[in-house]
Amino acid sequence: MRRRNPIGRLRPSPQTMRKLQTTETRERDGISASGSPRDSKTESEMKDITPAIIIAIDPGASGGIAWLSKDGVDTYDMPATAWGLANLLMGIGGAKNSIVQVWIEDVPMARYKNPSSGMKVNRHAGMCEGVATALGFEIRLVQPQQWQKALKLGVKASHGANWKRHLQQEAQRRTPNTEITQKTADAVLILHYGMQQK
Repeated sequence: MRRRNPIGRLRPSPQTMRKLQTTETRERDGISASGSPRDSKTESEMKDITPAIIIAIDPGASGGIAWLSKDGVDTYDMPATAWGLANLLMGIGGAKNSIVQVWIEDVPMARYKNPSSGMKVNRHAGMCEGVATALGFEIRLVQPQQWQKALKLGVKASHGANWKRHLQQEAQRRTPNTEITQKTADAVLILHYGMQQK
């Protein structure tokens, strides 16, 4: 019976070592592992570039994701895991080197009557920001008051229990060719807000 080597005694193969050394040299010389020059643009320069793809995320567990595709606005319910989110965002991100801008709703903890609910939403928001950052996407955070005021949606106090339905109706009115649910309504509206920005 063949015995496994202890983990501490394992060593990379010569082929692996050569690949690692080549990658380190490329990175040191400003070349990505794929062989293309690394993007050296500053954050301020990136803000002056019109993104090829805009994605909007309502990060709550009952939230959703919206993005503008060649066929119009597409939506998807918020994935439950970081793995599911990463797979979805990679699929939306499209061609390599595309400029992708992601708008994520940032809800202050003070707005939650139930702290545990706020913690769950912020955990999801952090997961979204982390995954999008790892994929090299540009991150923009926006608070609910900002996009709701910019889109002239009124205030929650005026609609009471019908607030979510009001947002769904507004999202559907602005996006007539896409079926909007209460889960995806906020993301669609955030997408409209993001499309209005520079």
